[in-house]
Amino acid sequence: MAVRCYERAGLRLGCADATRVDRTTSSGCVNTMDLELSDDQAVLRDTARDVLRKVCPASVVRSVFDGVSAPANIWQTMVSLDWPGLAIAESYGGLGLGFVELVIIAEELGRAIVPSPLLATTTQFAAAIKELGQPDAHARFLAPTARGMLTGTLAYAEQGQWSTSAVRTNAQRLGTSWQLDGVKHAVFDGATCDEIVVIARNADGLGAFVVPRDAVDVTPRAVLDPTMPIADLSFRGVVVGADRVLFEPGVPGGEDRVDRASQQATVALAAATTATCRIIFETTLAY
Repeated sequence: MAVRCYERAGLRLGCADATRVDRTTSSGCVNTMDLELSDDQAVLRDTARDVLRKVCPASVVRSVFDGVSAPANIWQTMVSLDWPGLAIAESYGGLGLGFVELVIIAEELGRAIVPSPLLATTTQFAAAIKELGQPDAHARFLAPTARGMLTGTLAYAEQGQWSTSAVRTNAQRLGTSWQLDGVKHAVFDGATCDEIVVIARNADGLGAFVVPRDAVDVTPRAVLDPTMPIADLSFRGVVVGADRVLFEPGVPGGEDRVDRASQQATVALAAATTATCRIIFETTLAY
């Protein structure tokens, strides 16, 4: 199954396992740690690098910095390789691979400084839907995401913090619906995505909701890197139907689930940023 999924991404694969180290805990249990990419994961990295080098050369990046919109063929190429569905289950049309493979792609996006909705959609929106939603939400949102028909992001940060304790956006029940009021800061791809996972709270605790981007007031921020756009989002009496509630405020374990989704988004963004820094260093060194 894994081989078939890799082949759908346009890859030719080897067979070796990743380098492993066994660690024995105080209780006598043996934990295995992977310290290197497997051959298959290395091929995924190299193939992604080759693809992105062709569709997003430095000239394209420069044009985006000069205010030109990103060419449509970048996103089209990613969709043709099933990258939006890389870590989405096969039952929803994805490749069913894991978080490591997703971070590999995130790193290559950062290395090539690619202007695309892929990073926010796969590592923030889809990851949040998987972590926070139930099967009906998975079917509704992950299936079109895997096909490249839906983009999204995660609106979490407030008061300059990605923290559950900083969330002040209010969720008020209105019958079977909910009303959201508040402001989210520095939302990645917040001005252009289709859907937004919003973390809000009331006296019972945190909740998670999916809101169409057209339903919120968007204020794009001036940024140094236009390939990583962010925006502030204002929610003023935004009504969310019951079919768009990932979990209601006060559900046991909800805060832990939000933390896990946030951690995944943070790791992927850190990988992309580190890769951008590395290519800057390599380019400077070569010069």
